[in-house]
Amino acid sequence: MEIKMKKDSEAIVLPRNQFSKYMMDGVEYFWDNKLTEDGWKKGYFINCNEVDDLKLFGFPVITIREGVKANSSYSSSKPAHHGVDVNYYLGNQRLSLVQIKNTDFKKTLDPSAKQEEYLKDHKLKDVLAAVEFLKFYDSL
Repeated sequence: MEIKMKKDSEAIVLPRNQFSKYMMDGVEYFWDNKLTEDGWKKGYFINCNEVDDLKLFGFPVITIREGVKANSSYSSSKPAHHGVDVNYYLGNQRLSLVQIKNTDFKKTLDPSAKQEEYLKDHKLKDVLAAVEFLKFYDSL
């Protein structure tokens, strides 16, 4: 697997070694096989938050759309496109797919009154906000 951190940077090749962890730009990547609600996922995971009872992992997914030629003079061609999206999984033994939103975290975690109050005051819009909430959740 090759990873480019920025468009102008050099590609870094990660070997398929299950016993290694890699740090790039302050982000930890590791190769693992995890049980999710969709079945087993094998590949590189991103370690977002890992405490004793609760873990938040990112799983990069590559999306590829092939180019389409115009089939008439009224339609236009569509260029090929590729991108990397990250699916986030939350849990302990069996990971659940979550979006970084308050409602998904409420459904997955079943928070107490203090944690509900925290979620009312703080909107989860990115991974850093979700990690801060999980630290608060674990402290109670």
